[in-house]
Amino acid sequence: MEEFIISSVKTAGRGKRLYTLLGKMPLQIYSDIDIKPLEMVKLDSDDISNGRVDVQNLEYKKASIEQYERVLAGIVDTYAKDYETHMFGIEELDAATAAMHDGLSRTANLLKRNFFAGSPVMVRFHNDGDGASGAVALYRSFEKLGSSARIGGSHFMWNMNKGVAYLPEYFESDMLQLSGYAGAEKPIIMIIDFGTTEESVTAIKRSAGKANLVWIDHHPVYEGFPYKEMLDYVNPWLSGYGSDVTAGFLACEVANVVAGLKSVDLMNASLISDHSKYAKASKSGADLALFLDSITMKDAFRGRKITPKTILGIMEDKNLYNGIISSARAELEEAIDIGIRKSKVYVHDNFVIDVLDYRHLIESDYEFVKHGKFTSLIQDSVEKKYGKDAVTMVYNKNLVSMRVTKGFADRVNLLGIISYMKENTEYIENGGGHNEAASIRISYGFDAKEVISAIIKMISDALEPRHD
Repeated sequence: MEEFIISSVKTAGRGKRLYTLLGKMPLQIYSDIDIKPLEMVKLDSDDISNGRVDVQNLEYKKASIEQYERVLAGIVDTYAKDYETHMFGIEELDAATAAMHDGLSRTANLLKRNFFAGSPVMVRFHNDGDGASGAVALYRSFEKLGSSARIGGSHFMWNMNKGVAYLPEYFESDMLQLSGYAGAEKPIIMIIDFGTTEESVTAIKRSAGKANLVWIDHHPVYEGFPYKEMLDYVNPWLSGYGSDVTAGFLACEVANVVAGLKSVDLMNASLISDHSKYAKASKSGADLALFLDSITMKDAFRGRKITPKTILGIMEDKNLYNGIISSARAELEEAIDIGIRKSKVYVHDNFVIDVLDYRHLIESDYEFVKHGKFTSLIQDSVEKKYGKDAVTMVYNKNLVSMRVTKGFADRVNLLGIISYMKENTEYIENGGGHNEAASIRISYGFDAKEVISAIIKMISDALEPRHD
């Protein structure tokens, strides 16, 4: 007979429950018997092989927290890999990964605890190539870990997030999905590549005592953002690095810690998708980044739930995969051509400001070319066409997306402009991002052109200071 501790219970319907039990190894068994987390059960080898729990073998006593912790830690250690920081081959990026070693390992360990304990994890990832690359790598790593440990991963759930804010309604939706579980571990809500927006603060506050937040990001951290209230927060800005160390890249490194899975292709796709200076030029990498951007942004796919499993299934169908890439590339080329022709360009001696009304693209019914991504692509085209540093602004009725050449992003200081306008005007409802890439939502009642004019003046003043 072997003694197990009940670590979690999932209501499975028709009176059945899925129990996760911890002994020398983790075990999952369906039963209609009502057992509570931390209660003990003894099973013989026949019970285990037949996947049943016999009421005769129950012991209605609770394990101590110390017993539970000892057993869970033993299982986590059993499946621990000899973690070696993945060397991507770019000195500064490798140094950043090494500097964040402790944080990445801590994140992986927290996820592994919930995985083996059968406690739920909700992974929310941003709907672009950066967020998706990290989610896919993590999904693959836990599939590999589950195969080794012979337990399922249905308690890991995946939700693609449109936008970069964790809104209160998203938190309530997540808690509803997590409510079917009871366990010794709190549920984890993991966020990948959302940014540090004030819109997320309410949900962060509401999570206290209900779920543990684990957050991987690469956006600048504004003063007052409550990351210390989370169970875990990983961001290169807190380790002396910047946004070019992307969130998806870091999530891929967590996957490496979890199961020794080095997702080099997904790491590079993350860097390419987010226009990181560390991205390696390659056709396969560019294709994967384009595919991930397309599959996560297209409204045509929104009728079905896009998860890492969905994405991997399409990637395995080479005809479908290549077809999506070809379609996305053709759409991009046509959209960029329209964007360049419809842009209003302000040419200065040393720089260019390009402004585009995004409604020209909306009227053309482009599905893949979404606002932020399109701004980056127009920015690339403007720099190439004029051979100068550039600022690009793409706007519609209430949203302005901005991009700045990396070399003079600090001089333009988009985040400073946004902060100033928040404090001194009523133009902006909210906004944020990086100094190289940011967006604002215009307050109701204000004309986008008026806001754009104010931003252009501030940028021009920063780049061409007046001399009295």
